[in-house]
Amino acid sequence: MRGLAQVAQHAGDLEGDVARLRSHGVAIVEEPHLVFAADGTFGTPGREIRMAAFRDSEGNLLCLMT
Repeated sequence: MRGLAQVAQHAGDLEGDVARLRSHGVAIVEEPHLVFAADGTFGTPGREIRMAAFRDSEGNLLCLMT
């Protein structure tokens, strides 16, 4: 049985990083999208966290997050 694993890396320029990956032939699994918007309860009010996902050459799911 194969388990599920996900690795996330911080991206300073999410859209730019996704464009660079795509230009090298990397298939993007999830386009950049909003995953969290802080209302002040768990972080700085107005802070947004965005994410994009792709698979490496061995099929591992890797994510870029702001």
